[in-house]
Amino acid sequence: MPRPIRSVVLRAAVAAVLAAGLPTTAAAQERVPVLLDMTVSGDDAVGRMLTFELKEGLRGARSFRPVDDPKAWPYLRVAIVTLKAGEVTSALGVTYVYDDPRMPLDGAFIYSAVHTCGRDRTSACARSPRPPA
Repeated sequence: MPRPIRSVVLRAAVAAVLAAGLPTTAAAQERVPVLLDMTVSGDDAVGRMLTFELKEGLRGARSFRPVDDPKAWPYLRVAIVTLKAGEVTSALGVTYVYDDPRMPLDGAFIYSAVHTCGRDRTSACARSPRPPA
């Protein structure tokens, strides 16, 4: 069974921070900065609910902190695109990237997935944005 996505993302983010040469004590004491880059199609009500849940979950997280300025590097970028897949379902594309202009190619690709989420599961999808097993 694959590891939970949060574990994979956190390990990759920590490795990227260490590779960038930042002090490890500061990285260990500070919450991981996260930029949510979300695109929701205009008619996707489930996608709007999901993005709201994701923003609220990030604000309440102990390990992560939201970043609003896309030039406040380094950070973990979570890019999410949602499209209406049915009356009560959204299709999601999720990509995790570590952005840091001091690294080659300005950062590192971490993980990408595509899956669906129904209206009755938006909270569960926001808590664990990973493909179903």
